[in-house]
Amino acid sequence: MGRLRETDLPAMALACEAYGMAMMAAASLHEDGVLLKDGVHGGRKVNPSWRIFREASEAFRSYSQSFGLTPADRQRLTPLQPVEQGDFEKFLAARLVGTGKEGNDAGIEDS
Repeated sequence: MGRLRETDLPAMALACEAYGMAMMAAASLHEDGVLLKDGVHGGRKVNPSWRIFREASEAFRSYSQSFGLTPADRQRLTPLQPVEQGDFEKFLAARLVGTGKEGNDAGIEDS
């Protein structure tokens, strides 16, 4: 909790784009197959979506590791020191009292 910063958002957006590209390519592969008819030579050729799927999957894996999203990478993360709550976090914490999601259960770090 509390590790993602505003400066991380472009990289996180690219990770999401890579995931979306991989899923679109996977859908194409499921629909059309890995091998396509080659209209020029009459044989078969590899679906171009296969390369897109591999490259987008690799990009997503790389971003996932950078953000500590894989189980192995989460284990390597060191705990953050608690940060002081800002006014907005204090406001949210006050609104969550009695909802069963006080403090860290609501995603708000203790000060």
